[in-house]
Order: sequence, then structure tokens, then C-alpha cells
Amino acid sequence: MFIGNNVTIKSGVQLWDGIRIGNDSFIGPNATFVNNPYPRSKKYPLHIGAKLADNVSIGASATIMGNIT
Repeated sequence: MFIGNNVTIKSGVQLWDGIRIGNDSFIGPNATFVNNPYPRSKKYPLHIGAKLADNVSIGASATIMGNIT
């Protein structure tokens, strides 16, 4: 996981391995990032996290799927 400079992350946000958040970004409360689109018990695929560019705003309670930019 990488979190850039001047990033605001509000309460209840769930971040996982593979997530990259660019500089000067805002993540609203209770936003969720998904790094496995097809979870299965006892099967652990490579982490496929979202990549957020600089100056991105994510609204409250948003769900961001993995493997997107």
C-alpha cells in the first residue's frame, strides 16, 4: 500500500494491500477499496489494488473495485 503526501482519509475507510493513493487526495468516510473481485475461502490470489492519481476525491461510502486507475 502507498499513500501519498497531503492525503485525507476519513474514519471507517478500509484499505488493503496493493492500493496506491496519489498526493493531495481525499477519501470520504466509510469508503471501501476491493482488492479481490472474486473472493474464495482459502484461495489467496495476487492483490489487485486500485491506483488513484493525484488530486482525487472519493465520496462517502463509495466502493472502489480493484485493478482500476
